[in-house]
Amino acid sequence: MRPIDGLIHPPLPSMRRSARTAAALALLAGAAASTPLSAQLRPLEPMDWGALAPGAGVRAQVGGDVLFGQRASIAGVRGRVLEAPAAILSWTTGRVALRAIVHPLRILDRQQSFEAPLPGTTDMTAGRETDAGDNGLETVVRLTPAGAAGAGSLAALRYGVRISTHNDKKGMDRHKTDFYALLGGSTLRGGWTLGAEAGLGVYGTRQAGYDKALPFLYSAGARRRLGPLEPSLALTGQAMPRQIRGNEDLAELRAGLRLGRARWLEASFVRGLTRFSPRAGFILFAGIAIR
Repeated sequence: MRPIDGLIHPPLPSMRRSARTAAALALLAGAAASTPLSAQLRPLEPMDWGALAPGAGVRAQVGGDVLFGQRASIAGVRGRVLEAPAAILSWTTGRVALRAIVHPLRILDRQQSFEAPLPGTTDMTAGRETDAGDNGLETVVRLTPAGAAGAGSLAALRYGVRISTHNDKKGMDRHKTDFYALLGGSTLRGGWTLGAEAGLGVYGTRQAGYDKALPFLYSAGARRRLGPLEPSLALTGQAMPRQIRGNEDLAELRAGLRLGRARWLEASFVRGLTRFSPRAGFILFAGIAIR
């Protein structure tokens, strides 16, 4: 191995193994997409740049969120949403990180109707409805060698598919397939870890006359380590060139505080910035990193 700026540059055999692993995950995502899966009530989770740090190994987070004033566009109702349990898992080898985002349960406490449901969706007259949440598989590939752009700087490609078992009749989300790909980068500046990414998606729709939607996807964030504490601020969302019911503009601003390093507890306050984002919410996760 050859050291670069105090970091370790992976040798060619490791790079080949990483490439084979990435190809395997891409095939898995393609196989999953051959069935009518995936959905979109929430924007993509922001990129976890720590998953690409040298020797990142395995990272696991378990928790959930509660969202107030969340609109379920297809059902035409608004209410409180609980997504728990939830998990975010990643495994890093060489330049590649493989990630899984799991939301097996979503509960909506209906508070108000704002529009008639789409055809094929049962009128949500009961006070509570349950369905599956979003589940995703993705690959993140570091494009720059370790230390090539200065200590702590990197560029990466993230692509994947969101998988779900949503029930179209319940109308809490779309039982369709979503693909996405984003380019981004992260750097250290004045004690802050800054990151941003942008890309495109190919999303399925429930609206008659539209076979797909093409959102612009983005996220940006900043984190700073202050002893055992790490405050953060993140923006994540999507912009739709054409507003299609069930595929609207989404944007969330998240202010978080993490306690711990290899083992951590992180709480975030969520503020929705678009009509179909939650009015407010809270996210709580406990995590562990194994190198």
